[in-house]
Amino acid sequence: MTVNTSEPLRDTMSAWRGWLPYVGAGLAAGVLSGLFGIGGGLIIVPILVFLFHYRQKLAQGTSLAAIVIIALAAAVPYVLHVHIDWLAAGLIVIGGVIGSMIGTAIANRLEDDWLRVIFVVVAIASAVKMVLGVSSSGGALSVSPAHSVAIAAAYLGSGLAMGILSAMIGVGGGIILVPLLTLLLGLAQPEAQGLSLVVVMPVSLVGAFRHARVGNADLRAGLALGIGGAAISPLAAIAALHLPIRWLSILFAVLLVFTAGQLLQRVIASRRALSRQTDAARPARN
Repeated sequence: MTVNTSEPLRDTMSAWRGWLPYVGAGLAAGVLSGLFGIGGGLIIVPILVFLFHYRQKLAQGTSLAAIVIIALAAAVPYVLHVHIDWLAAGLIVIGGVIGSMIGTAIANRLEDDWLRVIFVVVAIASAVKMVLGVSSSGGALSVSPAHSVAIAAAYLGSGLAMGILSAMIGVGGGIILVPLLTLLLGLAQPEAQGLSLVVVMPVSLVGAFRHARVGNADLRAGLALGIGGAAISPLAAIAALHLPIRWLSILFAVLLVFTAGQLLQRVIASRRALSRQTDAARPARN
């Protein structure tokens, strides 16, 4: 009796090819993560929604699972080359975990269109910040007994804001945290990005876990996305630490506006479809 071993091999190769688009999407997210100190959800969520036809909430949970892996890899060059205030990181994580729980509870009760609108607002605000190129030249304001309680509260509050938005719109929170750290707390841009990546990991992990509990996370897809992102994010981080990134900031701002426009268009189309359904149902009641 002859055993055909080619069929299982073909099935395995076909299965691997099926995950390659996810790995490719992860590569794109990894570039953005390393360059700008963000998790990469701003690119992962639209790709999952538009190209892979994920529901918004499922895309968010899957994105958070991938961000844990991507941020871990991207953070390594920053930890090795810039100062990371670990006490400040701890305060941000505490606020972020609390905010993640609040944000997840809100996200599971909102319609998909409302989540997209929130995403649009965050994306446009981030694009404006990048175009303006506002950055700090000062050093980090370390949290210590010699400093006021207000500084510690600011780190805690920054984490809270990051965690809420992270869970609600499926981003790692860095897109919110980095501007807060540079503009409000005086950190230099590389230090803010490194600190952002460090705290994004545990906060995203909590958000992904809570999404997964209610079936809003595709963990296998998240792993494939994370592997792709982790392969490139350290190299992108090294580039951010050694090369001018002004032109990359402008390109990223264009990407944010484009993504926001696509999401807004989807919201408008959804509302129009709902309006047509409502209009069509009215005569039936009469």
